[in-house]
Order: sequence, then C-alpha cells, then structure tokens
Amino acid sequence: MNTLVDVSKLGNISVVKKLNSLLNKVFGVKIYFYGLESEDGKSIFDDREALKNFFGNSSGAVSKDVKKAVNKKELIICSTSNQCKRIILPIMVRKKVYGFAVTDEFSSKKSSAAKEQTANLSSDPKIKELCGFLEEFINFIFSLKFEEIVFLNSDMAQTHLQESISKAIDFIKENYYRPNLSLNEVSEAVSLSPYYFSHQFKKEYNTTFIEFVTRIRLEAALKLLKDMRLSVAQVSFAVGYQDPNYFSKVFKKWMNISPQEYRDQIVDQKIS
Repeated sequence: MNTLVDVSKLGNISVVKKLNSLLNKVFGVKIYFYGLESEDGKSIFDDREALKNFFGNSSGAVSKDVKKAVNKKELIICSTSNQCKRIILPIMVRKKVYGFAVTDEFSSKKSSAAKEQTANLSSDPKIKELCGFLEEFINFIFSLKFEEIVFLNSDMAQTHLQESISKAIDFIKENYYRPNLSLNEVSEAVSLSPYYFSHQFKKEYNTTFIEFVTRIRLEAALKLLKDMRLSVAQVSFAVGYQDPNYFSKVFKKWMNISPQEYRDQIVDQKIS
C-alpha cells in the first residue's frame, strides 16, 4: 500500500466494537470499514476481485455508490435489491477522505417476522437518526484515534512522527510572531491530530506546545530588546503578544526580570 492509512483497522478498536454491538441490537445492522486501496496497492475501485470479496455479487453497484460518497464527501443512502438499503459513509480527517464505512443491507419491508429487527429503519426519521449518529460518531472516533490506526508498522510511524514534529518546529519558528498561533493550526499543518501532536511533542521535547512557543517568542524578544529604538510595547507586538502588560508578566516569569530591567542591565553593561 502507498498510504500510511489503514482504515480497516478502525473496526478493531474496542469502542467501535461496542458501537457495532449496539447497532446490531437496536437496528439489526453492523458497519464495516474499508480503505481506498487494496492490499496490492491498487485503487479499490479498480480491483474487481477485492470488491467481489468485500461485497459479493453486488460489488458493481456498491462500487458506484462508494465512488459517489467519496467524491461528494458526504454520507449517502443507496438502494439495493429487494427493497433494501445500505448506508455508505466516507471517513475523513480535515476534509481528506481516507476510506469509507458501509452498513449491512437493511430492509424497508415489515412483512416477515425475520425482518422485524430491521423494521425500525423503514421510516425516514429513523434512517436520518441513524445516519446522523454514524456520521458524528465514526468521524469523531477516527479523528481521535487517527494515529493509533493509520501506521502500517512502527518504523514507518516513528519516521512519520519525527518528520511531522520537525516540520512543526519549523512552522512555529516561522510563525511565532502571530498572536493567534494555536496548537490546532500547527497540528493541522503537519497532518496530526491536536491530541496526538500535543502528547508526542511533550514526550519528544519534555515541554508543552505553549511552553515551547513562549520560549521561541522570548528568545526573539531578548534580541529585539537590545534595539533601544524599539519600545517594550513594540517588542511585545513583534513577538506575538498583543498586550504589553501580559508580555511583561510572561517575560518576568521566565527570566526572573522584567523587560525594562533587562534593558537597564544592557545599558549598565555598555557604560561599564
């Protein structure tokens, strides 16, 4: 496979197993997960054998509906044979599709006792309720557990993580002066979830994201404060703090001296 992402592993997460158990009890269906590539690296839509293994004789129709869901990046309800329906849901992180989820077929008939379990799905409100639940839950879990399921092997995971954190450091150094620089923005820039990025960043550097950004800003401030043409307020704005009083408070907390006292020391050293 050419991608780091293996959506099929999503079904192995305990909370998703519990979801399937609940869906089966309430609606009589389960949900299954597939990536966009088959095992030999082909697009799933070009691998007829894989599609047949997944969906049996209805693979052609399902493939068409999956393409529609993936291309439109939205959940669809497709009709199958014998008045049955199936829900197809693209799995996305930050608007990028990594795979799709497909439910069992469920019947819209109420005639036979064997189908009573799926009869709750026959009304539109129930179908909409199920669709809304699946869409929110699946994408939330996939986003939360993204890095736990995407990597094909630990070496690849470690390499990808190191590259991502290195890019994050560069991104921070290039954008530290922006007041609205956030964990979410940096993690998105390097294609990691905020939770995972924050956890791994602290593990790697033994400091939090906020602490690291603060250190970068204060290092820049120390250099700018040597330029006596700039006021403390101007230095504050230049390194990403909109409130000069807050900047002075942060500076003193980290440096044990205020920005003005730091300047006074520089003047005293020049005089001496």
